Amino acid sequence: MKKHGYNTRANRHPLYNKWLSIKTRCVNKNRPSWKNYGGRGITLCKAWLNNPAAFIHWALANGWKSNLSIERKNSNKGYSPGNCTWIPMAKQQRNARRTKLTEEGVKMIRSLLKYGVSGRTIRVLFGISKQTVSAIKCGHIWKGV
Repeated sequence: MKKHGYNTRANRHPLYNKWLSIKTRCVNKNRPSWKNYGGRGITLCKAWLNNPAAFIHWALANGWKSNLSIERKNSNKGYSPGNCTWIPMAKQQRNARRTKLTEEGVKMIRSLLKYGVSGRTIRVLFGISKQTVSAIKCGHIWKGV
């Protein structure tokens, strides 16, 4: 089998890791994320399934930049050229199934932080991680809210 050249120690393309992550969550039943992807019927199209080069060529031709994240236009369909696009990471995080926050919730968190409520209390109230509280506090996510 001919190697694609994107997974060498000296030259591992960042999109190879993205492809591998997508493939893993769609096909590997032993991964925790599988239940939210392969477990609910989300697939990786045949053209990309065993061909990282095809995925990387599509990504480069369709606007990939290192600060962007892949987004499925229809979240109930799989990863394929017609259902994927590249969007800013912050927007993608807001669209994720695991997202528990709304714009109103973020405003409330910022208000609570302003009045000295502890991050621990906020984590418990909103069911979010320490990293999420910190990212909101520092303005790394939900900047425009």
